Order: sequence, then C-alpha cells, then structure tokens
Amino acid sequence: MKSANSAAFIFGVVCEGKSDQRIARGLAHRVLVEKVDWLDETQVENLCRWQGVEKDYDFLPWPSVEKHAKNRKLRVHGGLGGKFDERRARTALFLFNDLASRPDAVVFVRDTDAEERRRPSIEQACEAVAWPFPVVVATPHTKRECWLLNGFEPADADEEAALREARQKLGFHPCKEAEKLTGKRRSKKKNAKSVLEKDLGVKPDSLREDACWRRTDLSVLRERGSKTLLADYLAEVAERLAPLLSGGK
Repeated sequence: MKSANSAAFIFGVVCEGKSDQRIARGLAHRVLVEKVDWLDETQVENLCRWQGVEKDYDFLPWPSVEKHAKNRKLRVHGGLGGKFDERRARTALFLFNDLASRPDAVVFVRDTDAEERRRPSIEQACEAVAWPFPVVVATPHTKRECWLLNGFEPADADEEAALREARQKLGFHPCKEAEKLTGKRRSKKKNAKSVLEKDLGVKPDSLREDACWRRTDLSVLRERGSKTLLADYLAEVAERLAPLLSGGK
C-alpha cells in the first residue's frame, strides 16, 4: 500500500471531455473513500491523479487515440471498426501499457448513446490481453446527463415544482427512470440534456450540477442507476480500484 506521503496513484482515463472526466473521477473518489478505511476526501484528492497518456493532460480524448498511436509508431491490428470502440479502446490500452511509467489503472468513459454494442465493444478490448493494470468501464446510458438526473434531489420548492412538471410532461420519473431518456435532438422532450438543463434548471458545469453526483447518497445513486449503468461503474470502482489503495490485488 502506498502511504499518504508517497507518489500519487495514477489512473489513465479515456473520455470525450472535461465534464466526463470530472464526474467519473468524482464518483470514483467517493467510492474509494467509502471502501478504504484510512482514506478521507482530502487524501483521495492528493493521492489519485487522473491523466491521459501525457501527464500534463487530464485525459486522453477518444478522437485523439489514433493520432497518439501514430506519433508513437504503435500499430494495433484487428478489432471492430466503424462506430464501435473495441479497436480504439484496445489501442488506448496499448498506449498506456507502452508508457515508461504505466498507470495503476485505466478508466474508460463513454456515453452509450442508446447503442447496445458500445459497452461490450469496450469490454472486449479490456479482455483481449492480460493487461498489467485493472481496467474500469464507465458507460452512462444513454448520456452522462442521465447519471446527473439519477442524483438530482430537489433543493427547494421551485425545484420540487419543476420536477413535478417534468414528470407530468414525460409520463415517468426522470430521476428514477433516466434510462428512458435519449441524446437525440435537444428539442425533443425526452432528451436527457434538455430535461436536466431546461426542465430542472441545472446548468452545465455548475455547482448545482456537481451536487447531483457529489451530495446524493451513494445508495440512492446505486438504486436509481441500475439501468443507466451508473451502479455498474460504482461496483467496478469498488472491485478494481479500491484494492489498489487498500493493499489488495
């Protein structure tokens, strides 16, 4: 086990943007504090560093994977092409594995966009090789906003009214059944981003947005997130990342 005074645990992360990295990182840290007896919020922030294949970058963007592989003259053959992610995910894993200082773990973050083959394609890459580090997969279904909706709890009377109106408009509870929402055309009433931002008034990258994943009890997130795959992510963090900090394998 690394002590509080030693170098940070390095988690390589592949995602689409800063918001995805922030929510995946924040949720993982909450689970680590929950599962590792000696760890608190301050320690986990100091001990765990999330980065891309270049340490000065917070993450490796999905669209940049092939460019980094080309720059490093790294060739990865085979795998599914097109819109599925097996080949690109496997390439990213080879990139992290090729580093002089390998990460302690790798985390993939990718919206499913209601595509049922997206998560299995990433999992196939994770299982293709016996990687020297654990790999965790975060696939918000159908969008990252669905995970935020899982954690939305009205903070005042105005938000309670907004949630009632949203439920009436949709015909279901957008926080308890967020998996029914989509990422298609923000003008559509079932668009997850529109429900979160317009109907409930939660602005992107705001403190109110952070509260959805930062303050809501993990038991609530696990229950509501069983079909948005949030519960799966929290379980993988507990199973694969927590042992790194607690001294297990």
